[in-house]
Amino acid sequence: MNYDIIELDEFSGKGATVYSILLEGDDETLFDHFVDENKQNHFEEVKSIVNRLEIIGKQTGARKHFFKQAEGLPGDGVCALYDDPESKLRLYCIRYGSVAILLGGGGHKPPDIRA
Repeated sequence: MNYDIIELDEFSGKGATVYSILLEGDDETLFDHFVDENKQNHFEEVKSIVNRLEIIGKQTGARKHFFKQAEGLPGDGVCALYDDPESKLRLYCIRYGSVAILLGGGGHKPPDIRA
């Protein structure tokens, strides 16, 4: 599978650099697909995640407390970004310290699904 890592200029700044994956043959990043798939049913949560990304990139950096750690397989570094702890919408990513995050996809996590 071929892909490019794309910097998302609209979020990147002095706090952190924000990236997403563009798969070969696709014209949207994984983050763009996440927004498109969730904006209709979870508009406020998507809006809040986008606002959090702007704050991370432009101001605070990728502080550990913004993310739920150990969301993937042991050692793969996958974590989840969400607007608040009670939210069920998750954006999966890989965080590189406080200076960079690589956004993937995500979606709604039903309340009956356990980590």
